[in-house]
Amino acid sequence: MGRLFFCQAASRAGIALGINWEGTILAKVMLTGTMRCKPHEVDSVVALLPRHHRLSEAEPGCLSFELWQDELDPCCFHVSEVFRSEADFAAHQDRTHSSDWGRVTQHMTRDFNKRVL
Repeated sequence: MGRLFFCQAASRAGIALGINWEGTILAKVMLTGTMRCKPHEVDSVVALLPRHHRLSEAEPGCLSFELWQDELDPCCFHVSEVFRSEADFAAHQDRTHSSDWGRVTQHMTRDFNKRVL
């Protein structure tokens, strides 16, 4: 994508916006929340977690990626991720849906909050 330029007005307002070479405004996307699996699925989810985490962190637009199992409730997984732009977040979603992680976790209950920063 090239260099990012930051919008001073947005920066003064506390909004993390960048502008790429084509003049497209980029706003960071943050997703937080939880995912729940059934007790008999915990081992499968845990087995795939390290690879999913590694692949997600390696994506070009990933600024932060955290995914961890709750210490008190092994069926609950916490998610906190930040992507450089909506396009980067969408690319992450596309990759995830077609991955082993996506296939194993597609039916899990999700309680997510997506925000543009």
